[in-house]
Amino acid sequence: MNVRTSSAAVLSFVLISSNAFAHGAYRDIWQNSESTIQSFKNVSKCTERVWPGLSWKGYSFLSVNNTKDLQVAYDVDTNETYRISLKDLENAKGAYQSYDFFKSNGKDWVSVNESFVKRGAGKQALFALGAHESFHYIGQRGWAYKEGRGGRGTDIPVRWEPRFYRAKLYANLREAFLKPSTQQEALGKASFWFNKWKTEFPAEVLAATDGYEGTAKYADHISQGLAIHGCKATEEQLAQVARDSVETSPIFRDFIKSDGGLAADLEGYPIGAVASFLLRWQFSVDGWQSRVALKADTPLEILLENVAPLKDDLLASETAKFIKSAVAEQKIVDDYIGDTINKLKGDYVVVLIPQDYKPGATGYSGFYNDTQNDFRYSILSQALMLKGKAGYFRTAENAVQFSGTSSPCQAWGWQFVVAADELKVSGDAGFVQSLKIVGQAKGSLKTSSKNSVKYFCVGE
Repeated sequence: MNVRTSSAAVLSFVLISSNAFAHGAYRDIWQNSESTIQSFKNVSKCTERVWPGLSWKGYSFLSVNNTKDLQVAYDVDTNETYRISLKDLENAKGAYQSYDFFKSNGKDWVSVNESFVKRGAGKQALFALGAHESFHYIGQRGWAYKEGRGGRGTDIPVRWEPRFYRAKLYANLREAFLKPSTQQEALGKASFWFNKWKTEFPAEVLAATDGYEGTAKYADHISQGLAIHGCKATEEQLAQVARDSVETSPIFRDFIKSDGGLAADLEGYPIGAVASFLLRWQFSVDGWQSRVALKADTPLEILLENVAPLKDDLLASETAKFIKSAVAEQKIVDDYIGDTINKLKGDYVVVLIPQDYKPGATGYSGFYNDTQNDFRYSILSQALMLKGKAGYFRTAENAVQFSGTSSPCQAWGWQFVVAADELKVSGDAGFVQSLKIVGQAKGSLKTSSKNSVKYFCVGE
């Protein structure tokens, strides 16, 4: 399997925060900005316990409350906690989003925002979000990733079988972690479903998020344990935090028992995390973290590589809801992506807007891969205002981001497909009037030399 190093910027797209722990030996306290920053301060002293080689040195952390004039900040290098106005920070517009990474006065910053974590979401949810995303941005920088496949997401046309195989795989991983007495049998069955999935759907192996999202979910739980119990926490205390979450958190639920499983990219969070928990506390494999980072082996692959498969039954009573779920998922594709797919069959233009026209995090409701032509579609879960020096654009909350053709533009950025007659170019300005994106900006029409696709390159 070929691997190449990745940019941390491409590693994190979906906003998923950790959920509440229903029980445990620690006190339940809702985290506000002050206690969130205290958690960052506590864990900054022992990030090596989260992942070998992880360090937050050189970073400052910011917890934002949109109703306050002064925000709480922590400088890792000086060990100083203080308050600061966003007006005094350069490039901090993204701090109004759920999380952001930016530079101000030569320093690197990580921000999280209270407004994007509801009180019901978890006692450590705000800190967990920051720990998770900063692990992508800092901890996974320079990691290898599997080559040969495009982005994360569910293959279309939608099939029920891979979601069922992965659900059965995860159910057995979960049992192996929560019930060590059944570990041998559970891991054998997990190995059976893993082999079935990778044999019948090998393309999904390259798109699975088990490695980078699963380890980030693992890292945010280890970080939460250290925030709760301190750097001197025992391994058993950290394991108990993980067990509490796996038992009670919706992201870790047994989705064989739910309404038909998770989307392909979302299931990598619990699968990768629980595989990592098992490797840390119950099924030790020397150097597994190095293999994940340097060879793009996933925790799941490492965990099961020497586990003999144990045949498990495929029950009609379990598959029925997965079949129904796949039909519903395909309807989402038809309803939300159908317009873009139809435009790609005719005369179309890809509008490319520089990435920095919107700072901070962005939410998505789904990712899909069309394996027949290697196109990828990402459905936005929020309306966007994309604004920069050349102009501005507004998108609908269900607008579809597109990739899969070779861009002739100089910048990397947001790509949206419009019909050719939905873009009017006059001189050096373009005007877009489409159902899901409208706006105007200076730019130029260019044609890709690789596949003759027309692009409107904003700002060029």
